Amino acid sequence: MIEDNYFRDKICLVTGANSGIGFALSEELLKRGATVHLAGRNKEKVAEAAAKLSSFRDRVSTIVVDVTKQDQVQRAIEETADVAGRLDLLFNNAGILVMSLFETATLDEWRTIVDTNLWSVIYGVHAALPIMLRQGSGHIVNTSSVGGLIPYPMQALYNTTKFAVTGLSESLRF
Repeated sequence: MIEDNYFRDKICLVTGANSGIGFALSEELLKRGATVHLAGRNKEKVAEAAAKLSSFRDRVSTIVVDVTKQDQVQRAIEETADVAGRLDLLFNNAGILVMSLFETATLDEWRTIVDTNLWSVIYGVHAALPIMLRQGSGHIVNTSSVGGLIPYPMQALYNTTKFAVTGLSESLRF
Protein backbone atom coordinates (compact mmCIF):
# COMPACT_ATOMS: atom_id res chain seq x y z
CA MET A 1 0.00 0.00 0.00
CA ILE A 2 1.26 3.47 -0.87
CA GLU A 3 1.62 6.00 1.92
CA ASP A 4 -0.76 8.97 1.77
CA ASN A 5 2.13 11.36 1.18
CA TYR A 6 4.12 9.19 -1.24
CA PHE A 7 3.54 11.45 -4.24
CA ARG A 8 4.16 14.73 -2.37
CA ASP A 9 6.95 16.68 -4.10
CA LYS A 10 7.52 13.94 -6.71
CA ILE A 11 8.38 15.00 -10.26
CA CYS A 12 6.10 13.20 -12.72
CA LEU A 13 5.78 13.16 -16.48
CA VAL A 14 2.51 11.80 -17.91
CA THR A 15 2.11 11.14 -21.64
CA GLY A 16 -1.37 11.34 -23.13
CA ALA A 17 -2.20 13.72 -20.29
CA ASN A 18 -4.67 15.92 -22.10
CA SER A 19 -7.61 13.48 -21.85
CA GLY A 20 -8.94 10.22 -20.48
CA ILE A 21 -6.80 8.17 -18.13
CA GLY A 22 -3.82 10.52 -18.55
CA PHE A 23 -5.79 13.57 -17.47
CA ALA A 24 -7.44 11.77 -14.54
CA LEU A 25 -4.05 10.40 -13.45
CA SER A 26 -2.46 13.84 -13.67
CA GLU A 27 -5.25 15.40 -11.62
CA GLU A 28 -4.92 12.73 -8.93
CA LEU A 29 -1.14 13.11 -8.78
CA LEU A 30 -1.55 16.86 -8.34
CA LYS A 31 -4.13 16.35 -5.58
CA ARG A 32 -1.56 14.16 -3.82
CA GLY A 33 1.10 16.86 -3.98
CA ALA A 34 3.14 15.89 -7.05
CA THR A 35 4.49 18.21 -9.71
CA VAL A 36 3.14 17.01 -13.05
CA HIS A 37 4.41 17.66 -16.55
CA LEU A 38 1.46 17.08 -18.89
CA ALA A 39 2.69 15.68 -22.20
CA GLY A 40 0.66 15.54 -25.39
CA ARG A 41 1.11 16.11 -29.10
CA ASN A 42 -1.56 18.78 -29.55
CA LYS A 43 -0.49 22.13 -28.08
CA GLU A 44 -4.05 23.44 -27.72
CA LYS A 45 -5.40 20.29 -26.05
CA VAL A 46 -2.51 20.11 -23.58
CA ALA A 47 -3.00 23.82 -22.78
CA GLU A 48 -6.74 23.20 -22.21
CA ALA A 49 -5.93 20.33 -19.86
CA ALA A 50 -3.49 22.51 -17.93
CA ALA A 51 -6.11 25.28 -17.71
CA LYS A 52 -8.55 22.81 -16.12
CA LEU A 53 -5.86 22.12 -13.50
CA SER A 54 -4.99 25.78 -12.96
CA SER A 55 -5.73 25.57 -9.24
CA PHE A 56 -2.44 23.65 -8.96
CA ARG A 57 -0.60 26.60 -10.61
CA ASP A 58 3.09 26.11 -9.98
CA ARG A 59 2.96 22.30 -9.94
CA VAL A 60 1.58 21.76 -13.43
CA SER A 61 3.31 22.42 -16.74
CA THR A 62 2.93 21.27 -20.32
CA ILE A 63 5.19 19.59 -22.84
CA VAL A 64 4.26 19.24 -26.50
CA VAL A 65 5.62 15.91 -27.67
CA ASP A 66 4.69 13.41 -30.35
CA VAL A 67 5.37 10.11 -28.58
CA THR A 68 5.85 8.35 -31.92
CA LYS A 69 9.07 10.36 -32.41
CA GLN A 70 12.03 9.05 -30.43
CA ASP A 71 13.90 12.37 -30.46
CA GLN A 72 10.88 14.24 -29.08
CA VAL A 73 10.35 11.70 -26.27
CA GLN A 74 14.05 11.79 -25.42
CA ARG A 75 14.04 15.60 -25.33
CA ALA A 76 10.87 15.80 -23.21
CA ILE A 77 12.19 13.38 -20.60
CA GLU A 78 15.67 14.89 -20.46
CA GLU A 79 14.31 18.45 -20.24
CA THR A 80 11.90 17.48 -17.46
CA ALA A 81 14.73 15.91 -15.46
CA ASP A 82 17.08 18.84 -16.16
CA VAL A 83 14.58 21.54 -15.18
CA ALA A 84 13.34 19.73 -12.07
CA GLY A 85 16.68 18.22 -11.11
CA ARG A 86 15.28 14.70 -11.28
CA LEU A 87 12.51 12.50 -12.68
CA ASP A 88 10.69 10.44 -10.06
CA LEU A 89 7.90 8.90 -12.11
CA LEU A 90 7.29 8.42 -15.81
CA PHE A 91 3.79 7.37 -16.83
CA ASN A 92 3.87 6.02 -20.40
CA ASN A 93 0.15 6.42 -20.88
CA ALA A 94 -0.41 7.69 -24.44
CA GLY A 95 -2.31 5.21 -26.56
CA ILE A 96 -4.88 4.76 -29.28
CA LEU A 97 -7.43 2.16 -30.31
CA VAL A 98 -7.67 1.30 -34.00
CA MET A 99 -10.82 -0.70 -34.63
CA SER A 100 -9.91 -2.86 -37.57
CA LEU A 101 -10.16 -6.53 -38.40
CA PHE A 102 -6.83 -8.18 -39.10
CA GLU A 103 -7.90 -9.11 -42.59
CA THR A 104 -8.85 -5.54 -43.49
CA ALA A 105 -6.17 -3.66 -41.54
CA THR A 106 -3.67 -1.75 -43.61
CA LEU A 107 0.03 -1.63 -42.91
CA ASP A 108 -0.37 2.10 -42.22
CA GLU A 109 -2.89 1.27 -39.48
CA TRP A 110 -0.41 -1.22 -38.04
CA ARG A 111 2.39 1.37 -38.08
CA THR A 112 0.20 3.98 -36.42
CA ILE A 113 -0.91 1.79 -33.54
CA VAL A 114 2.48 0.12 -33.02
CA ASP A 115 4.24 3.50 -33.06
CA THR A 116 1.78 5.02 -30.60
CA ASN A 117 1.07 2.13 -28.24
CA LEU A 118 4.40 0.27 -28.23
CA TRP A 119 7.28 2.30 -29.63
CA SER A 120 6.30 5.28 -27.45
CA VAL A 121 6.67 3.08 -24.36
CA ILE A 122 10.02 1.76 -25.57
CA TYR A 123 11.20 5.33 -26.27
CA GLY A 124 10.06 6.45 -22.81
CA VAL A 125 11.74 3.59 -20.97
CA HIS A 126 14.89 4.01 -23.03
CA ALA A 127 15.11 7.71 -22.15
CA ALA A 128 14.05 7.56 -18.49
CA LEU A 129 15.85 4.45 -17.28
CA PRO A 130 19.40 5.88 -17.48
CA ILE A 131 18.27 9.00 -15.60
CA MET A 132 16.61 6.95 -12.87
CA LEU A 133 19.57 4.58 -12.57
CA ARG A 134 21.92 7.56 -12.30
CA GLN A 135 19.84 9.21 -9.59
CA GLY A 136 19.33 5.88 -7.79
CA SER A 137 15.53 5.99 -7.79
CA GLY A 138 12.42 6.30 -9.91
CA HIS A 139 9.46 4.39 -11.24
CA ILE A 140 8.15 3.82 -14.75
CA VAL A 141 4.49 2.95 -15.17
CA ASN A 142 3.39 1.66 -18.57
CA THR A 143 -0.34 1.78 -19.21
CA SER A 144 -1.55 -1.36 -20.91
CA SER A 145 -5.12 -2.57 -20.71
CA VAL A 146 -7.20 -5.65 -20.12
CA GLY A 147 -6.53 -6.04 -23.86
CA GLY A 148 -2.95 -6.77 -22.84
CA LEU A 149 -4.09 -9.77 -20.78
CA ILE A 150 -7.17 -11.06 -22.57
CA PRO A 151 -7.56 -10.57 -26.33
CA TYR A 152 -10.71 -8.80 -27.41
CA PRO A 153 -12.41 -10.13 -30.55
CA MET A 154 -11.80 -8.08 -33.70
CA GLN A 155 -9.04 -6.01 -32.09
CA ALA A 156 -5.89 -7.82 -33.20
CA LEU A 157 -3.94 -4.60 -33.71
CA TYR A 158 -4.77 -3.19 -30.28
CA ASN A 159 -4.31 -6.53 -28.49
CA THR A 160 -0.92 -7.05 -30.12
CA THR A 161 0.43 -3.73 -28.89
CA LYS A 162 -1.03 -4.06 -25.41
CA PHE A 163 0.26 -7.63 -24.95
CA ALA A 164 3.69 -6.31 -25.92
CA VAL A 165 3.47 -3.48 -23.36
CA THR A 166 2.44 -5.97 -20.68
CA GLY A 167 5.33 -8.28 -21.60
CA LEU A 168 7.85 -5.44 -21.58
CA SER A 169 6.58 -4.16 -18.24
CA GLU A 170 6.66 -7.58 -16.61
CA SER A 171 10.18 -8.19 -17.95
CA LEU A 172 11.40 -4.83 -16.63
CA ARG A 173 9.91 -5.55 -13.22
CA PHE A 174 12.36 -8.40 -12.77
